[in-house]
Amino acid sequence: AVVSTQSTGASTLHEVSGEITSRDILLVGLKNALKMACENNVDILTIPLFLTNELDGSMDQAWCMRRAEVVLKCVKGFMIEVGSTGSTTSRTFQFIMPKRTPEGVFHAVSSLIPSIFRVPCPMVLDQGSRKKTMTVEELYINDPK
Repeated sequence: AVVSTQSTGASTLHEVSGEITSRDILLVGLKNALKMACENNVDILTIPLFLTNELDGSMDQAWCMRRAEVVLKCVKGFMIEVGSTGSTTSRTFQFIMPKRTPEGVFHAVSSLIPSIFRVPCPMVLDQGSRKKTMTVEELYINDPK
């Protein structure tokens, strides 16, 4: 999958399935979207966790884990930055994965959330019809590792 982006008037192509860093144009775009949402009082924002709507053959579990970690840390960094300005407005971020995400990838990536964010309240993990509310402690107890 390839995303076309505008950068200083010139069109560039970005390989979505490639590795990304904190300075990647995809994350710059995500940070800009988060900033605009905050400035316009958007309280609930849904973010595609892999920054793509589908997985292809090259996007294995290791790729999904790296991509999710970078995206989650980007959002966390934004939250810290906004919090340091004195803002006390609560925001809800919903992270979604492509429909055909394998169950093992879903559970592995879900385990990243409490390791990156401090989660004081229950989380709702939903893979299709299997919706379950879990506390952080249950995530660690039920972790299939």
